[in-house]
Amino acid sequence: MANTTMQFKGKIKKREFEEKIIDVCGEDREISSRINVEEGKRMTLYYINGAHAGTWQSGGACIYSNETIESHIASKLRIQNLLAK
Repeated sequence: MANTTMQFKGKIKKREFEEKIIDVCGEDREISSRINVEEGKRMTLYYINGAHAGTWQSGGACIYSNETIESHIASKLRIQNLLAK
């Protein structure tokens, strides 16, 4: 069974991954990245409108499906609205 939460998962150079995430998610969206270290392993997390969209680590990468990314954005907005009250 295919993993429907991912639209890309595989080996790719970091620069190629950054181009791919822009192509897949749209260059008109706010795309940012942040380096994170977990259990001594360095990874770059990518965000669209502040919500997690994909990860690159040591040549391996994944990009969530558009549906999952939109769900992450909606969840982030709900949390922001709750905190604003």
